[in-house]
Amino acid sequence: MKILMQKSVTSNCDGPLGSPENIKLATDSSVCLGLEKNAPGRINGFDLARGVAVLGMILVNLDSIFLGEFVLPLWYQKIVFFLYGRAAVLFVMLAGIGVGLMSWKFMLSKDPRELKLVRSSLFKRSAVLFIGGLFFLQFWASDILHFYGVFLVLAAFLVAASEVIILMLGIGIFFLGSLLYVINLGDPNLTQILEPMGSTFSSEIDDVLFSGQYALFPWLAFLLFGMWLVRKNTFHEPQKLKRAFAWSLAIFMVVECVSFVSSHYMVTNEDSIYLQYLSALLSSEVFPVSPFFALSAVSGGLVVICSLTLLSQNPKKLFSLSFLKDTGKLPLSIYISHIFIALWLEEFLLPHFSKPLLSSYALPFILFFIILTLVTSHMWFRKNSTGPLEWVMRKI
Repeated sequence: MKILMQKSVTSNCDGPLGSPENIKLATDSSVCLGLEKNAPGRINGFDLARGVAVLGMILVNLDSIFLGEFVLPLWYQKIVFFLYGRAAVLFVMLAGIGVGLMSWKFMLSKDPRELKLVRSSLFKRSAVLFIGGLFFLQFWASDILHFYGVFLVLAAFLVAASEVIILMLGIGIFFLGSLLYVINLGDPNLTQILEPMGSTFSSEIDDVLFSGQYALFPWLAFLLFGMWLVRKNTFHEPQKLKRAFAWSLAIFMVVECVSFVSSHYMVTNEDSIYLQYLSALLSSEVFPVSPFFALSAVSGGLVVICSLTLLSQNPKKLFSLSFLKDTGKLPLSIYISHIFIALWLEEFLLPHFSKPLLSSYALPFILFFIILTLVTSHMWFRKNSTGPLEWVMRKI
C-alpha cells in the first residue's frame, strides 16, 4: 500500500493562514509593527519561504502518489526522503506567523472588538477547513486540512495570550508529544486508554491528538512557535532576524550530526529497554514525528524563513525570485489542484505505459511539473491579486 505521507501538509497550512497577504488584518498588523516601509519586503520573505514549501510538497507528493510507477535515481530518492515532513512543518510555522500577525493589532490596542474580529475569522476558517478536509480525505488519505481546522480553533483562543504563555504551552505540547513517542517506542497510540469512549470515537480522538500524521501533539507546537516568533518581533529587527538565523542553523547542524551518528553507529539491544528508549529519542522518523526530527525540521524551517526574509530585502534578488514568490501565494490552490491532477494521471494515463518507459521520462516529467507550477503561478498574478481558493478563504 502506498504511503501517502506529507502530501496535504503543505498547502493547507498556507492556504488558510500562512500568507499574511491573504489575511485582511495582515496589512494593518504590519503597520502596527512599525514596518510601513519594510512590511512588503518581510511579507515577500514569507511568500518565498512558502514557495519553497510548495515545491517541496509537490516533490514529496508526486513521489508518494507514483510510488512503484517510476524507478528514480538514488540521489533523487535521497533528496525527496530528506524533504518528507519538512515542507509540512515549514507550512505550519508560517501559518503560526500568519495568526501572530492577525492578532498583533489587538495586542497593541487591547480593543475587544479587534479580538472578536480575529477570533471570528479564525473560527470560520477552521470550520471551512475542517469540513473541507473531511471531504478531501475521501480522495487524499494524508489530508491535513481537517487537522488545521482543529489547530485554528485552539489558536483562536490563544490570540490574546502573552508570549510567555504561548511559548510555555508550545514547549509543553512538544514535550508531551515527545514523551509519548519515546515511552511507546515510536508509536504514540493511546487507543486502549481512550477505549471506554467507544472504539470508533477513541480511534478518532487518538488520531487527532496523538497518533495521526499531523496530530495535535506535537504539530500544534510548530504553529505556536510561529506565533511566538511574531510576538518577539523576530522578523522586525534585523539583529534578531540574524540571530535567529544563526541559532537555528547551529541547532539544525547539531541535530543532523547526532541523528547521522546514531543511525549509523548506535547498536540497538532489544534486551535493554533503555537503549530502545534512546533509539526512539534519536530516531528521525517523520510520521509520527520523532523528537529529533521535529527539532531538525523546525530549526531548518526557521533557517529558510530567516534567510529568505533577509534575501527579500534586496530588490534585485527579490525580482529574480518573483516566480517562487508568486507560487508561495497560491498554497491552498496548488495543494488541492496538484493532488487531483496527480491522482488523475495515476488512474487514467500511467497504466497505458510500461514501467521502463515511465522511468526514463520520470525526472523530465517531475521537472516539467515544477516549472509549470512556477510559470502558471506567475502568469496568474499578472491579472489577479489572489488565488481562487485563497480568495474564498479571504472572504470568510
